[in-house]
Amino acid sequence: MSNRDLGKLGEDLAVKYLKDAGAEVIYRNFRTKDAEIDIIFFEKDVRSGLVYLVFCEVKLRNTDMCGLPFEAVDINKQKKISKASQYFIHKNRIDTSFPVRYDVISLINGKIEHIRNAFEYMY
Repeated sequence: MSNRDLGKLGEDLAVKYLKDAGAEVIYRNFRTKDAEIDIIFFEKDVRSGLVYLVFCEVKLRNTDMCGLPFEAVDINKQKKISKASQYFIHKNRIDTSFPVRYDVISLINGKIEHIRNAFEYMY
């Protein structure tokens, strides 16, 4: 299986996980010339009642021998996702009153770890 196929499989598993948890997935694989955001979704926080606009990076690994998947979302990747998220909001005229969150979903051998607020907006 190619890396591209593995990436798509990981994203498919992440989308199923998110939908099963009640998230509203609104976009997959949003691309700009400099970045790609794997999944964009709305998620309601049950405690606060706030609905978050979430930009999510998905990382898949077969093992953790080379590090945990979320560790691959380094500062440069965070900056690119942050910049692309602002473009997405502007391009799609998203209401700016939604709080924005940046998440990472890690998959190792089918086990999903959803890291909410994995990083803050990076300039």
